[in-house]
Amino acid sequence: MVGGLPSPGEPGHRHRSHLVAFVPGDRITAEDTPEDNKGVRRGVMQRQAEGTKVVMSFSYVWDAPVHSRLYEAEKSLHQINLAFQRHVMDNLLFSLFDFHEGDYNFQGQKKLFQIDAGLAVVGAISEMFFQDRRGLLRILPALPAAFPEGSISGLRSRGGFEVDINWSKGRLTEAKLR
Repeated sequence: MVGGLPSPGEPGHRHRSHLVAFVPGDRITAEDTPEDNKGVRRGVMQRQAEGTKVVMSFSYVWDAPVHSRLYEAEKSLHQINLAFQRHVMDNLLFSLFDFHEGDYNFQGQKKLFQIDAGLAVVGAISEMFFQDRRGLLRILPALPAAFPEGSISGLRSRGGFEVDINWSKGRLTEAKLR
């Protein structure tokens, strides 16, 4: 322990930098590198199982797209829900720590604004509905059961394309690429 926080070598540590090749990168993918993919799943599940003491808002919004890229829709939505339940303040900004618990206090503050999570949650949510990597567009790759019907418009993909998606009963009904 350093300053009351676990060191990076501890299994429940809040950092997710070992997952960069999977999210936001694409050197490891569910389709192309199945053995590495198993390691990603093991790593994120271990951090989640053992890292409840000092999980921060960006941990949840990092884990959500990892689950989306593993095509685990319900786990992705669960991480996003945890981020909102534990870290969104009355002003709709993200707090770095779970200020509801009251047991972690950083420099005398319980509600410390954390911009990374607030920006990254948009990307985390988008990954459930649309993914663009390695030249392949994936539409509704991790659609949670909670959203059986819906639409999204104006998502952007690499190359400057704009994407609109409509779905009903959990199935794609229309996709437009511009």
